[in-house]
Amino acid sequence: MAPPLAPGDAAWARRAAAAGPAGARVLAWVPPARGAGGVGGGAAAAPAPPGPAGAAVAVVGAWRAELEEAAGGGEGVWRAVRVDPAVVPGEAWLRRFPGWADRLAAAPAPGALRLGEGEELELGGPPVATLEGLGAAVGGRPGVWTAGGGAKGEPLAEGELGDALRSAGELLALQRGLRGITMTQLHVGWDAAELPSGLRPFAPALLRELAGDPDIEVVMSELEGSLTAILCCRSEPFLSYARHLAGFGCQAALEAGSPFYRVLVGRLLGYAPENIAAHVAAAGWEAGPAVLREVEAEVRALSPARPRLPWRRGAPRRPGRRPAPGRGGGGGGGFGRK
Repeated sequence: MAPPLAPGDAAWARRAAAAGPAGARVLAWVPPARGAGGVGGGAAAAPAPPGPAGAAVAVVGAWRAELEEAAGGGEGVWRAVRVDPAVVPGEAWLRRFPGWADRLAAAPAPGALRLGEGEELELGGPPVATLEGLGAAVGGRPGVWTAGGGAKGEPLAEGELGDALRSAGELLALQRGLRGITMTQLHVGWDAAELPSGLRPFAPALLRELAGDPDIEVVMSELEGSLTAILCCRSEPFLSYARHLAGFGCQAALEAGSPFYRVLVGRLLGYAPENIAAHVAAAGWEAGPAVLREVEAEVRALSPARPRLPWRRGAPRRPGRRPAPGRGGGGGGGFGRK
């Protein structure tokens, strides 16, 4: 299957958004068997387009909506018959992300992005994104999700769809060993209406899988009520990098406030030097030789190990199994982003 990055996908997202209630964004959908496991359910199989054979599960912001064909609504018109949060506070895997369940219990997701039961949507085209298609894109162009984005600003897709693909794509890259560390925003304390990357399509299912991965460590970072999960392979230097980022409250959705910290965060997450420089320049700054030397000294002091990629080859091992010879607890390399 071709990666879900064609212009037609973004156009379908715009049509679906226009047909839905104000503020809703239908970004993906999966058959009921997949949707029961979360957004995308972690499944690799691509779903077929919705049709008269049965309901579908649409991902609308941070919510799952079971759909049925709307009687008298015309071809491709579906009605939401059940709406649930993409992540339920009582789920056991959330224990790997301390503090998230409490925030979800207080505010499950930005309400403006919720599709109400009984409301209708027109799903007149193919799925805007599938986990299988996203996986093919990550495998075909890993640098998009590991090197910190292009200095030329190459977009993955338009608007919120691009954000959704970025978040899930980076988690997939970590899961496949293509990067050793990444960050995902779980709660945005400074803007309750902002949809955090951890609740965008496919991200909850991937976070659920990574929570059960014995080679992945989760380090939580808090700042003024906001919460970010820093996920990394369980080897150096990535464990030290993750703990250092959490030590100064680094947040995935918050830009670093100085050239030094922009370079440091980019360096620890494995960005390409040219993309780090572009990120600094975007704020009107320049990271001169003195700043670069200071950052490199701090990075070297964190761990004597050096990143190597890929840190994993093949599928993740199941909990309780010994790692393959030579892999240790999670390999030893990594690029990262976000």
